[in-house]
Amino acid sequence: MDIYKRIIKEYEAIPFQGLPRGFDPELYRLQSAVTIIGPRRAGKTTYLREIIHTLNLSHFLFLNFEDERILHLPEIDPFLEAYYELYQEKPHIFLDEVQNAQLWHQKVRRLIDQGYKVFLTGSNANLLSKEIATHLAGRTFVKTILPFSFLEMLRLKGIEPDSQTIYGEQRFTVKNLFGEYLVYGGFPEVIQTALKKELLRQYFDMVFYRDLVSRYRIRQETVLRLLIKKLHENIGSPYRVSALRNKIAQFMKVSKQTIFDYLHYLEEAYMMVHVQNYRRSFMVRETERKSYFIDNGFVTILSLEDEPGKLLEQGVFLELLKRGREVYYFREKYECDFVAVSEGRIAEVIQTTWRLTDQNRDREVRGLLETLKKVGKDTGFILTENQDETLEVEGKQILVRPAWRWILG
Repeated sequence: MDIYKRIIKEYEAIPFQGLPRGFDPELYRLQSAVTIIGPRRAGKTTYLREIIHTLNLSHFLFLNFEDERILHLPEIDPFLEAYYELYQEKPHIFLDEVQNAQLWHQKVRRLIDQGYKVFLTGSNANLLSKEIATHLAGRTFVKTILPFSFLEMLRLKGIEPDSQTIYGEQRFTVKNLFGEYLVYGGFPEVIQTALKKELLRQYFDMVFYRDLVSRYRIRQETVLRLLIKKLHENIGSPYRVSALRNKIAQFMKVSKQTIFDYLHYLEEAYMMVHVQNYRRSFMVRETERKSYFIDNGFVTILSLEDEPGKLLEQGVFLELLKRGREVYYFREKYECDFVAVSEGRIAEVIQTTWRLTDQNRDREVRGLLETLKKVGKDTGFILTENQDETLEVEGKQILVRPAWRWILG
């Protein structure tokens, strides 16, 4: 029993340190459990600590299932017995990276049935969502935590955006930080270290080996690496799965179904997000898509040269995702980068380009204009590094704005 008590005490002593992500106390009043999902190292554990801090909880049992001691002591009951010996009070229960525990859904369901308030985190979208749908339907509220947005990065560095930040002298500092954000992304620890690329490579390898190769028993590891490389080369460009398979088949034997499976795994493991065409048929949507990485830092460590336009498009996509938008692209005669939907309505139509030039202006405007007409919107954005102008074209308003300023509102 001493080992259980020691583990309980160790986790109790860890304080909340970090940027508050805005825990809504309404979640606490729900009768169901709260499940927090998202990529590794995005801040889910810190968010659990924020909940404990915000609610000022004095009685809680915190278990991290990436702790090898807990994996060797997989049952929760002995921890509860040890807790009651220590405190004689019913605890709130926090289970971190719960997907590592065998039959975790059964344990959670039993705790809920016994009247415990349970908070969970997990790093595998499909595993958790399937188990929740099967075993915990209606009994848990799911919240996604992603790496920091640019706004959160500024707050972490002590900068609160206001008119002075956007239009005053401080805007030069903000613009420089935005450049850093586009290159290295929003993982909290990466933002705060000088060893950014080294840490990003560790994160990438962790997801690759633990959440992909090991979890899905992938036998064609070289195929998976080549697939990621091809998706990196194609950021911002629609592709057909069959064409992607054919490119990879030039180097090694692989089936179309394997490519479909690996694309699915990449999304489940929170390495990538796939985006469909807003207007096309179901069949085309399933076979044609665009893909983005879950963080700009992954793009950087896979790049052999500077690609600011690719990073800008990635950054805008992730901002839309963090705003809770359903994100699509649009392509018929011309192409538009993003159609963002909120609560069933189109919220934004956006093109991105590092610089709007004489060479690309017609293409960018035509793609945005066609999309605005097709979806029935009057205003769209072309987001750039630092350009600012307003265009009136065929009755539509096109706002050319610096991406960093659009993000900060």
